[in-house]
Amino acid sequence: LVSCERLDKIFELKAGLIEDLGAREARFNNGRIEFKNLTFGYGEDKKVLDNIDFNIEGGACIAIDGHSGCGKTSIVNLLLRLYKPLSGRILIDGVDMNSINSKSLYGQIGVALQEPYLWNDTIENNIRYGRECASFEEVEYAAKIACINTFIGSLPKGYKTIIGENACKISEGQKQRIAIARAVIKKPKILVLDEALSSVDAYLEKRIIYNIRDALKDSTVIIISHHASTIEEAGLAYFLKDAGRMDIGRHEDLLKDNIEYKNYIS
Repeated sequence: LVSCERLDKIFELKAGLIEDLGAREARFNNGRIEFKNLTFGYGEDKKVLDNIDFNIEGGACIAIDGHSGCGKTSIVNLLLRLYKPLSGRILIDGVDMNSINSKSLYGQIGVALQEPYLWNDTIENNIRYGRECASFEEVEYAAKIACINTFIGSLPKGYKTIIGENACKISEGQKQRIAIARAVIKKPKILVLDEALSSVDAYLEKRIIYNIRDALKDSTVIIISHHASTIEEAGLAYFLKDAGRMDIGRHEDLLKDNIEYKNYIS
């Protein structure tokens, strides 16, 4: 009875959406992202990002890297509007993100995480969860992009295989690739991979990034990683040095000219 009473209080809570009153629908044309003098912290006295300012061009494939705890995942959380900055703004195609309603925002962003949650359902339904109206051909195509199609085809029931509670019947790498397929099936204008290739070997990692760049040519792809091989495959590296400084350049150029970056990669 006590547990039911506590659950009842939770069910009565309303989600606090971080969007402006009168937030509207917006269609992303280029997927250009601007962080404008943005400051964020999990408390006023502990700033993770401090007045940081940078742009990601629409259609670019970039890797954000830096030492653990420097704020890489915080950038993703802010872009997904899971947190509100202490000051500053994020613009997408010149529009303040907080003025875009949630349905419109999340409908155009795809996300795959290091530890994704998959349903105790078929592989097909887990991938289709990204876009429920997708045809089987689209599910299969997304699986090919994520280099998981061959593995699925080797299973006795193929795409109809039930993978267990949180995909307990498959490996972490296979789980991550199914999550990537689920993200790309949306054909998002902005795709975020937050350590989503951490359990995938270097060969498959390279193929998956190539496939994503080829299939989503007009989408902005953001890869959060500390693996040199992943960063090298992206077009540009965004090296977050500390709360307020970020160096941007090609992987090979930063290796040659930036001693901090070279020490980090080494």
